[in-house]
Amino acid sequence: MQGANALLGADAIVDNHLAIRSAKVVLLQSETAVATAIAVALCARTGGAVVVMDPAPAPGPMWPADVISHFDILTPNATEADLITGVTPTNLTEGLRVAHVLAEMTRLGAVVTMGENGVTWVLEGSAGSMICPHVRAIDTVAAGDCFNGAFAAGLARGRSYADAIEFAVHAAALATTRKGAIDSLPLRDEVMHSLARI
Repeated sequence: MQGANALLGADAIVDNHLAIRSAKVVLLQSETAVATAIAVALCARTGGAVVVMDPAPAPGPMWPADVISHFDILTPNATEADLITGVTPTNLTEGLRVAHVLAEMTRLGAVVTMGENGVTWVLEGSAGSMICPHVRAIDTVAAGDCFNGAFAAGLARGRSYADAIEFAVHAAALATTRKGAIDSLPLRDEVMHSLARI
């Protein structure tokens, strides 16, 4: 249910353009109207922000390539990647192929999350993949949101792409060990502790 997100329009962008332009990273998702998301992306880019789009929940129909091109980094999960490319990646090799296809549609690249099967990325010509830490998952609600929030936070703190992705993978894995959405999100110190164990 979109709720207030569906009411977010151009007036909100005008009212908040200074905050948007001063951001290092702007994270978007598809619960807002795509026209609004594009307007935010254009505003953010004038200030030099990196615009990350998490196409979740998967819009129907999925956006065409000319819409996706407005965003710097696309971060679909396997299902969303399939809606864009026609291929559902189920392992790291397939994920990298899909990430390469998606990266051609954006300014900086793409990150493809595949749950317990890992994550792949192609960002500014650099490609990589990562397995997920082994955890006892009990609830995957909000794991994707957690990944994207942690990834954006990592980029905003100046982490490299690979380091921001690793931070996000550990955050999302921890989130699956708890029930709920907001209640499942780990603190930064918990994520750092998880990273220190590997």
